[in-house]
Amino acid sequence: MRLFKTEGGTSLIEIIIGWMLTGFLLLLFSTAFIRYLSEFQHLKDETEVQYQVIEVLTRWNSHVLGKKKITRIENEKKESLLHQKGTHQVIKIIFDNNLIFEHQPISQNFLYGTPPSTQYANVMAAHYIDEILITPLPMGVTYADCLGMELTICGKKNKASFSITTEIYFRLYEERVVNALEY
Repeated sequence: MRLFKTEGGTSLIEIIIGWMLTGFLLLLFSTAFIRYLSEFQHLKDETEVQYQVIEVLTRWNSHVLGKKKITRIENEKKESLLHQKGTHQVIKIIFDNNLIFEHQPISQNFLYGTPPSTQYANVMAAHYIDEILITPLPMGVTYADCLGMELTICGKKNKASFSITTEIYFRLYEERVVNALEY
């Protein structure tokens, strides 16, 4: 083999230098990709958590709209929180007309709907929903007397976490306030 260029093609030095430059560029790009691979995974996890939290909140808002009150609320120990004040982590809430929302962390499901018997109408996957926190509104009242609720849904996957808070007021809010002021 010749080290110098001939009219028939490239020399050995040019081929070696070309392969070295190609290898160097591939090494540079692969190092940058591997370095940011964990960040890409974190962004993917964050997107999945956000999607599930917002999906649960959307279902919650669309079904609670038009309800008048909470008839039963339970924590993870199956204790009734209906006559308690403050913020609590809840597992099951029953509204008027038997509308039920139940978070099952063990089976990673979120159940909602009006049960004809013991089965719920809708089941949603809630793999990353960590907790559901509820506070009765206005502050300082029990769940039985509340005019609305502050709902916080928290989700977590690996290091990515996301929570969203909203306030939901029940139907006939103005009439209930007027009736409460008359007494």
